[in-house]
Amino acid sequence: PPPCDDPQPLVHNLSLEQLGSTSISESLSYLDNGLVYVGSKFGDSQLIRLLDQAEVDAATAADGGAAEGGAASYIQVVDTITNLGPIVDFAVVDLDRQGQCQVVTCSGAGKDGSLRVVRNGVGMREQASIDMDGVKGLWTLRPKTAALFDQYMVQSFIGETRVLAIDEEGELGKRAPHRFTTPPTHSLMAPPPNKRTT
Repeated sequence: PPPCDDPQPLVHNLSLEQLGSTSISESLSYLDNGLVYVGSKFGDSQLIRLLDQAEVDAATAADGGAAEGGAASYIQVVDTITNLGPIVDFAVVDLDRQGQCQVVTCSGAGKDGSLRVVRNGVGMREQASIDMDGVKGLWTLRPKTAALFDQYMVQSFIGETRVLAIDEEGELGKRAPHRFTTPPTHSLMAPPPNKRTT
């Protein structure tokens, strides 16, 4: 051991506690309120939340071989950002036999390796959904022509027209300017509220 007058501190013990399992990380960025961005080039990047108390996570048990029924994890995956790279190999196939070829890739590495199917078309990501029957038309309007963002949502039904407005807190509710107070009817068009129509 070093002499007693050695200014370097002594390390007597090291302890390791597993918080959970994420993608193979290339970079870690702490955002705020326990949110951490896990950037990965071998798999999908993730936005995770660090928890104060452990929760049972079956995926962690599969990766780390913990107790049966799940492992204690202090990590909650909030969002996942898809990453196709690195692509080790790929094949062009027609899976549905409809003449539309698709690309099947061998993506990722290590435990984040996977098969991905790349299709042609526009991808849709649902943020929220509301069940409404009988909707015939839908428009968004700005409060003024010079405004940068839309504030009103006009919903045209068979027997009535509803107008929703976004308040200062960003909430969407049934609150509209007086120019939209019309008798129940079906709307075919919706001009901006600061323009007059004949």
